[in-house]
Amino acid sequence: MQNIVKRFGAREVLKGVSLALGEGEVVSVIGPSGSGKSTLLRVAALLERAEEGGLCYLGEAAAANTPQGARYAPRAALRACTMRFGMVFQSFELFPHMSALENLTNAPVHVKKLPRDEAEAKARELLARVGLADREGSYPYELSGGEKQRVCIARALAMEPKMLFFDEPTSALDPESTRGVLDIIRALAAEGMTMLVVTHEMRFARAVADRVVFLEDGEIVEQGLAAQVIDDPQNPRTRAFLTTGL
Repeated sequence: MQNIVKRFGAREVLKGVSLALGEGEVVSVIGPSGSGKSTLLRVAALLERAEEGGLCYLGEAAAANTPQGARYAPRAALRACTMRFGMVFQSFELFPHMSALENLTNAPVHVKKLPRDEAEAKARELLARVGLADREGSYPYELSGGEKQRVCIARALAMEPKMLFFDEPTSALDPESTRGVLDIIRALAAEGMTMLVVTHEMRFARAVADRVVFLEDGEIVEQGLAAQVIDDPQNPRTRAFLTTGL
């Protein structure tokens, strides 16, 4: 991400943010409410378009940074970019009329054109991986919040992404469910999955992230190794946030 500017009306939510992820790197984005964390992630996931800036995914350009503003690539090129990452939302975003198994197989069948039996076999493997082998026939309304989020992670993995984006994946969960979801993310990190994680879980960020980015009022105020930023922040605003949570 290069010099990303995102506006909603007259309000500038992101003010020239640049951020790069290396292969296998886990980056956590922290900061107060309203700082632009979720907007940053939505721009990265091509769910929002930036007014200015450039975006590139593993050599595939999605938007070029031009004097006239962000110039986005044609739809086919954008689709090629979206095939390289998966997104996990804080509000789950599961299809309510589909079972857990169907939520996992929908995109592989209709987007990647996998044979249904192959997609279902892969989906069952992923549901077992997140501890939900016995819930493949359950609909979202029959699942707890933690189970829904684990289905969401499995659904993202079903597309075999090169990187994953998480938007506060535990914000709606109780402590026990939070631990289960964070354990899955830890396992993915250990396997070398590239991840950008917006989170308010500081202990998780310190333990799992390679790098922590502190966002304040649409700008990166501080970034560095996770332990350094969280244990010994250099910027007074970062220090105040980590001390008071404000």
